[in-house]
Amino acid sequence: MVYLPKTFAYEEGSSWGFPVFVRDTKMRADTWCSYRPKSDFCVISERTGFPYIICEIDSNTGDADCYRMLLQAIALVRVAHHFYAGESPEDRFVLMAIFVTADLTALRYLLKVGVENHVTIVTDEFDLTERQASLRFLRQLFNHLSFMEEFDRKLPAELKQVLAAIDEASSSMIHLSIQARDNKSTSRYSKSTSTSEPRYDMYEIEECLSSTAYTFFSTMHMYPHLMMVLHRENNSRAYLKFVREGCEEIQVIQSLDLSDERNHTIPILDSWEISGGSLYLMPSVGVPITECYEMLPAKLLYVVQQAVEGIAFLHSHNVAHLDIKPSNILFDPDTGVVTIIDFGLSKRVQDMNEIIDKHFVGTDGYFPPEILARTPFSPIRADLWSFGQTLHEVFAGLPSRVPYRDALLAISAELCNGDPFKRPSMNDVLTRILDFVDGEAMLVG
Repeated sequence: MVYLPKTFAYEEGSSWGFPVFVRDTKMRADTWCSYRPKSDFCVISERTGFPYIICEIDSNTGDADCYRMLLQAIALVRVAHHFYAGESPEDRFVLMAIFVTADLTALRYLLKVGVENHVTIVTDEFDLTERQASLRFLRQLFNHLSFMEEFDRKLPAELKQVLAAIDEASSSMIHLSIQARDNKSTSRYSKSTSTSEPRYDMYEIEECLSSTAYTFFSTMHMYPHLMMVLHRENNSRAYLKFVREGCEEIQVIQSLDLSDERNHTIPILDSWEISGGSLYLMPSVGVPITECYEMLPAKLLYVVQQAVEGIAFLHSHNVAHLDIKPSNILFDPDTGVVTIIDFGLSKRVQDMNEIIDKHFVGTDGYFPPEILARTPFSPIRADLWSFGQTLHEVFAGLPSRVPYRDALLAISAELCNGDPFKRPSMNDVLTRILDFVDGEAMLVG
């Protein structure tokens, strides 16, 4: 085992603690995107949060991962040079970047800033199937450790805070997170249940889009399974979603009749099978219902009516959503239509009373207590609690004078009953909501 100083940490598959920035002039002039690189493994300073060794392990035949790693490495050494230029060229930061090919050849790159801010790269190659070559490779790693310890003391201690502040400041930017293909990954893509980012082949995505009127723009910050695409002629937005193998999201959505006016499910414009899963194209359909407050008081009741109608429609077709929350119920102010999105955790059941034994489904804060207790539960009755929590979030902060606020909060409390079998069905809730709507219409009339 190679000795690692206690001030450094070895990490696998982790994103860096700070972003780099990319200007995409091909798409839109003066558009900058943040990009938070992820290395297959890296050695970082716990004092400054700065990587000193980065590595990519490639299982494909192409060189795209290697080029991407080198571009990231160039950005890294320039950041280090900015914070500590050194008293001489020999006293500058050196980054070790390693690319291991499928045939176990290690390509070792040493990068540092040279004259006029140009980055110089020194390359060596090691056949890791040969004993002597492997020993030479390990010796270079060991020698680099002594440099790391010495140089890390020269970087300012506040660098970690500076990089964290940069990361925080970039949170509102368009975020790029395209990764190389990883056919071995089996974890869920959903942000609700896993922090792992999906990995997909950009060339496959571009090939899929070539048959449409859209072109790729970026992935979404904090939602790496989502990709924004732009219409080639009018720049209108749509979205691609990556679905891992084994997830039935596309099949569930396509099984529901879009011509039924009660169906408020996100429509699928097109779909494709790609390595590791599937893609589907969907329209841009609005904003979360918690962002509809400017329409108060009248229109919000109709927004709730559509949301209840949409969930009742799902349940009537024995589909449980299992991730109901405000960000998955969208409202389009232009059309007045509510759309339910993100069926990545949805499940088809026999009926409302079917019980399953599956834990930690959904999003923290919207879990019903039976899921938190890790007990078998009814998926449809779990939806009732999650929508009750959503309804409470929409109306609890509103003034009591808002029409039907108290009545809707009472419905929310019923839906959030700790006993799943005492929660009213969505059809029952819809009947009560329609009574409110009829009363509103009579008042207007």
